[in-house]
Amino acid sequence: MQGFETVASALLALSLVAVAIAISRYQRLDLERDMITAVVRSFVQLTAVGYVINFIFGLEGVLYVVLLLAGMVVFASWTSSGRGEGVSGAFSISVVAIGVAAAMTLGVLLLLQVVPPTARYLIPLGGMVVGTFMNAASLTLGRVRDDVKANQLSIEAALALGATGRHAASPVLKTAVQSAMTPLIDATKTRA
Repeated sequence: MQGFETVASALLALSLVAVAIAISRYQRLDLERDMITAVVRSFVQLTAVGYVINFIFGLEGVLYVVLLLAGMVVFASWTSSGRGEGVSGAFSISVVAIGVAAAMTLGVLLLLQVVPPTARYLIPLGGMVVGTFMNAASLTLGRVRDDVKANQLSIEAALALGATGRHAASPVLKTAVQSAMTPLIDATKTRA
């Protein structure tokens, strides 16, 4: 029965693609080839991801889960540091910020026994947590980069008057953190 439902769902999805292709052809948009390529690629990618997820969820050792989560943190940090291109130490800052925040969040959830210490729960939850903190780090680094450029003269003036680098950049850092935290706070307010 489940196999039939899967095939029916796939056929329904493909019928929607067929409608999009028909509209493209009717409107002479010349997007049919791109649509077919996208469908084939997504099918292959989702199939591969399904097998990988099945393998990962089958892992018994906590060490494997920790290694996978660490890999997520590194990849998220690499992605986030790209937003802060030009910010000194952006990758290291991202690794520490995302890694510590994710470890603390997951640690508290495990300590309070909200989730069991299994791959089936920790990997998806860890992915969501890491993704959330990656977004915050990306927003912070991007804002720091932009605000330092915009306030370069005042920062240089403060440095010339003897301020430390941290003190001269303090207003920029404060604004960047506030800007990055606002979407997280707003999301937390609206969740039921």
